[in-house]
Amino acid sequence: IQNTLDLYAVSPENGSKTHIYHETYKTWLDWIEGMIFTEKGLYMVRSFETGWQQIYYLSYDGKTFRRLTDGKNWRIALVRVDEEKGDVYFTAERDSRVRQALYKVDKNGTITAMTDPALNVSGVSFSPDGAHFVASLSNFTTPTQIWMFDARKPSNKPYKVADAAGKDFNPANYSLPQNVLIKSRDGFDLYGAVIYPKNFDPSKQYPVHVDIYGGPDMPVYRDSWSAPQKYEWWSDNGIIEFYADNRASGECGREGLDMIYKVMDKYETDDFVDWASWLKQQPWVKDEKIGVEGYSFGGMMTALLLFDESDSFHYGIGSSGVYDWPLYDTYYTEKFMETPQTNPDGYESTGVIRHAKNYPVKHATDPAKAAELEPKMLKLTHGTGDDNVHFQGSLQLVDELLKVDANFQFMMYPDGMHGYRDYQGRHFNDANRAFWLKYLKN
Repeated sequence: IQNTLDLYAVSPENGSKTHIYHETYKTWLDWIEGMIFTEKGLYMVRSFETGWQQIYYLSYDGKTFRRLTDGKNWRIALVRVDEEKGDVYFTAERDSRVRQALYKVDKNGTITAMTDPALNVSGVSFSPDGAHFVASLSNFTTPTQIWMFDARKPSNKPYKVADAAGKDFNPANYSLPQNVLIKSRDGFDLYGAVIYPKNFDPSKQYPVHVDIYGGPDMPVYRDSWSAPQKYEWWSDNGIIEFYADNRASGECGREGLDMIYKVMDKYETDDFVDWASWLKQQPWVKDEKIGVEGYSFGGMMTALLLFDESDSFHYGIGSSGVYDWPLYDTYYTEKFMETPQTNPDGYESTGVIRHAKNYPVKHATDPAKAAELEPKMLKLTHGTGDDNVHFQGSLQLVDELLKVDANFQFMMYPDGMHGYRDYQGRHFNDANRAFWLKYLKN
């Protein structure tokens, strides 16, 4: 059970240790990553106090501990500390929940945006004297640009070093994502993105392919540039591509994350169903042609949605999913689920294998009856060499589906790892595209 953290200072001379920091939280704690060590103390990011991530200073003797930031910060990464001035530079989702910007917090606690929050920042690098920095900036419709900034005078105009967009680039010529924000049934902000087909006509109706993941603090998309080729196949084939996140993806801070503690399926499922409900309300969506696809945690969620919510998602491809939590590694599982001994009801209710009986598509030898079943279909895939999510989980799920006479598809990749490569990867992509053309386009 990972809700307590202690930090020690250890002497390299004699091995003696001094306890300098203690932290507890009601659900789980994340490890301290990306600390910056200075002469008298260290700077670190924690999320135990305000419901959001904040930056803290801790002296090496443990006697001084203070919070430097406030507000709705998430995905903070410390970049630089100027001890002389008392300035700390960091990237975070602060003004946006789907993009990061670079910020500076001074010794008075004043936080200043150093880059435009309308563009996602990455690759920040300061000059040795801290006077300048370079950063990559982009968003869904802005190809990556590299700029050099004056850190001493942010008001000075930055200098563009490079731009991935050609001189004739026009975002209107491409099918690019657009951000979507809805409210969950109980008031949480849910973030997603839609990519319309080429020559999109809002008076017509289109099938939808929804990409999901669903795991704690792991959003399926960020508002940053990706080459249009990523979406081209869907666009060329008249299929709306959609990315959907849930309340536990991180955009809602600890409040959204804490709700899934010890029961990793209920709220995620509710939120994805809310996305399906929103899609069905759009006049340009074929509400009987909504497919869902996910890998790993997303594979688990896809199977669960086809079992329990097949009126919302009619077709699905679930790959390398965790179909029973006792089969997965202890570090990850016990972080969010505690142990089978302390949380037996949670392990029982979230075992996707035990939901297989709810899958409504049954095998039929009568051609007429078989045709009636086609409006819904689940495909599962897994590699036998997967050393992350072990193959045995898919075998057990397949066995349960056979017991209830389910009509489904299963593809095994011999010695395939957690992510299919080379010829297996090509087969996976080609076979999945054929699946979607059959079930979404026909």
